[in-house]
Amino acid sequence: MSATHIELEGVRVHNLKNISLKIRRNALTVICGVSGSGKSSLAFDTLFAEGQRRYVETFSPYARQFLDRIERPAADRIDGIPPAIAIRQNAGRSGSRSTVGSRTEILDYLRILFARTGNVVCPDCEQPVQTMTADSSVRELLHVAADRRAMICFRSNADADNIHGLLKSGFTRGIVSGKTVSLEEFVSRSAPDWPDELLIVVDRIRISDDAAARLTESIEQALELGNDRCMVLSECPEHAGRDDCLPVASVSATSADGLSEKELLSVDDRLWRIHPFSKSLVCRQCDREFSEPAAEMLNFRSVIGACPTCEGSGHVSAMTFEKVVPDDSRSLSAGAIEPWNVPAYRHELEELLALADDFGLPADRPFRELTAEHRRLIRDGVPERNFGGLQGFHRRLVRHRYKPGVSVFLNRWRSWISCPDCGGSRLNRDAAAIRLAGRTITQVAALELSDLADHLKPVISALPEDIAGGLAAVIGQLTNRLRFLLDCGLGYLSLDRAMRTLSGGEAQRVALTSALGSGLINTLYVLDEPTSGLHLTDTQNVIDAARRLQMSGNTVVVVEHDPDFIRSADEVIEIGPSAGLNGGQIVFQGTPEELAAVESTATGSQLRQRRL
Repeated sequence: MSATHIELEGVRVHNLKNISLKIRRNALTVICGVSGSGKSSLAFDTLFAEGQRRYVETFSPYARQFLDRIERPAADRIDGIPPAIAIRQNAGRSGSRSTVGSRTEILDYLRILFARTGNVVCPDCEQPVQTMTADSSVRELLHVAADRRAMICFRSNADADNIHGLLKSGFTRGIVSGKTVSLEEFVSRSAPDWPDELLIVVDRIRISDDAAARLTESIEQALELGNDRCMVLSECPEHAGRDDCLPVASVSATSADGLSEKELLSVDDRLWRIHPFSKSLVCRQCDREFSEPAAEMLNFRSVIGACPTCEGSGHVSAMTFEKVVPDDSRSLSAGAIEPWNVPAYRHELEELLALADDFGLPADRPFRELTAEHRRLIRDGVPERNFGGLQGFHRRLVRHRYKPGVSVFLNRWRSWISCPDCGGSRLNRDAAAIRLAGRTITQVAALELSDLADHLKPVISALPEDIAGGLAAVIGQLTNRLRFLLDCGLGYLSLDRAMRTLSGGEAQRVALTSALGSGLINTLYVLDEPTSGLHLTDTQNVIDAARRLQMSGNTVVVVEHDPDFIRSADEVIEIGPSAGLNGGQIVFQGTPEELAAVESTATGSQLRQRRL
């Protein structure tokens, strides 16, 4: 086996005519020739097929049973061939969920960046959500409620056993229904109107610098007993320092520090401001809890991050009036809803018409004249009258779609709409709450790559030195892959662009980005016309990418017609002289300079005319 060349003897794949040749390893080789001459037969059906077959043979028999069997190419001998990877015109375009971001793995690195450096923002109130320690809680209290009386509390179940345990631990006071009560009195009698929960008072204190140590200790205890959550009640200014009980009704929410009713609590006819603290991510306005940011949470292919409604697809099936009412000039009684004209489902229309008079639904008026309320009734139904409407009808069809007839009927009449819960982002609500520089990962992935690069530059440069150091590898891969896509003239794409919508040349250059970032060595890469559809000004960038693959210790074989690419190769192999039965022969093998001096081949004459 040669360490410097791939040796082939007697290759007879397709129209190749028993050819023999040597291809230099760790070099950039271009295979050219007229269409149909046998270029792909040599590059893909021989070199790639044999390299892939031998690599698969290194697997255990158990692993090989799950892989497609690869036939041995028709050849007398093939030696020195390394494991092979093919990047074809349709590279990476399979799969409805495959995107530019997932194919290049840029989205994976972006998820890590979001998880490590992003902030959680409540989507309901747009307030930042962050964890609080006892020390940070005390600092906040000293800033916003200094010199006020306060009560440190935590929520607890109101069952008798729990209260007895709290009494044994030394707690004596609680707050129930706006009143301070003795826990001994509370547990000794039953009150059916009392809630299932009560606030346990850990300490009563005046907030000041002198009391900071005691305040910290009390908050730590409240967090420990309250499952990492507690609240501090600070007396509002209208009551601070007063011994009389000013009626709460005489104090407006506006005068109480401009706070909303959710931020205030009446205790013993006094107003107290609520300061909620939590060691976990809990919105202090909405009391909604969020999961800790993680890269997997931002992956719509993962059950952790996918929207539960659309299961990460971004769309759901539904029956829309645009689809089921092809002629809106017809009335309901005349069969405007087409699926209900089928005898098997005619009863749906009859149930609707039976409700028409009771709900003021004009059954004889053209469908286009129905009001929004009438359409809502048809769509959502009347549950109390056992009429499910179009949505209920759709749900029943989905449940029975395993039946062949139902499946065909459903596919005919349903439409695919953007998921109402995630808005097409594919991610669950916790994932949508993570933002970096004010944008969600969905919004960032929707940016054109040129705009994405501009967006990330200030974000990365503003990272603290310790965080940037820990993410150096991630940032390097992210910026390098993004730069290559821009260099290849793909700056108009976005990370969320579906691979199936790309042209062959675009898809191949996207796949080439993944190959450049893989770090593989001693590998045979076979490329299929990577400059296809590319402007002349961007060709050199693709040539540089192929050269970088080769300089990393790989063998690169490219099927290509572009003169600039041929000129940049270490070696050129021309197959010919014509197509089909008149092709399949090696008409030239050598350097680009030597090919330009040959007039007897199609490629040589073209290169000579361009004065290589």
